[in-house]
Amino acid sequence: MTGQRIIREIACSTRAIILMALLIAPLLISIPDPARAQTDEKEPRLIEVINRARAERNRDPLRYEPRLTQIARQMAQALYQGQKLDSLTDGLEALLREKGYPYTLYGGRYAINSDSAERMVAEWLEDGGQQSILTNKTATEIGVAYLSSEGSLVPDIEPGIWTVVIAAPARPADSDWAQQILQLVNQFRATYQLPPLQPNAFLNRAGMAQARDMLARDFFSHTNPDNVGPGERATRAGYKWSLVLENIAAGQSTPRDVVNAWIASKEGHREAMLNPDVTELGIGYVFAPFDPGRIKSLHYWAMTLGKPRNP
Repeated sequence: MTGQRIIREIACSTRAIILMALLIAPLLISIPDPARAQTDEKEPRLIEVINRARAERNRDPLRYEPRLTQIARQMAQALYQGQKLDSLTDGLEALLREKGYPYTLYGGRYAINSDSAERMVAEWLEDGGQQSILTNKTATEIGVAYLSSEGSLVPDIEPGIWTVVIAAPARPADSDWAQQILQLVNQFRATYQLPPLQPNAFLNRAGMAQARDMLARDFFSHTNPDNVGPGERATRAGYKWSLVLENIAAGQSTPRDVVNAWIASKEGHREAMLNPDVTELGIGYVFAPFDPGRIKSLHYWAMTLGKPRNP
């Protein structure tokens, strides 16, 4: 049985892409005072124009984020030095990790021209269409940079360098996630006149062991690489059982999302929660903001349901 998995969203285009090697070390550029004043004026203006375009499409405004701004400035400095930004997946991802910014979505754009912010954003939107990172409904934060190209040794460079980085940060579930899941599962059971489940510390231990193991060893299955399944896991956690069931999931960021995914599942998750014989429940959850594995789900859940053995 498998649960819903998160799909990492990457919004980028051939004009919006960064090579990691070019940007890992920030370049230091001395900006004259008049140019700095121009920069201080243009950057807020660019955010304003982007958010106006989002409002026209019923999107929430993007919030200014300092770490994204630092990355945007590294991009602008690289362009000032004549470096070519030819691809934006691994490079931008590496910079987000370097700045300590966990994400569920990211993307960027850049331009070297003399256009106004309005005209440039219009061109970006036309180029990206409905898939433009500028108006992505999931994106919540933005960093921008403007750098005058005055003094650059790049031949025939246009007067201004504009860069934008847009992202949605990854955040852990609420601290009371276990209590929320217990409540949601019991509400679901109540609709079928089933008694509520009681929390059990041993089953919590079994669920947490499974969630941590899935992250650590990069697998998504009820049976781990050592061929240990839910029953043996519960026994190792100290639970004396006559019946053990398990639901797992990866990618859902809230208790409600994960319970809803189990309810909608056609692979036995729903039936496990409605089993009339189980009486106790335990939950495990792990958040991995910089998930190093192949699955890269960020959120890992394991729920163990059980009926204790008679004394």
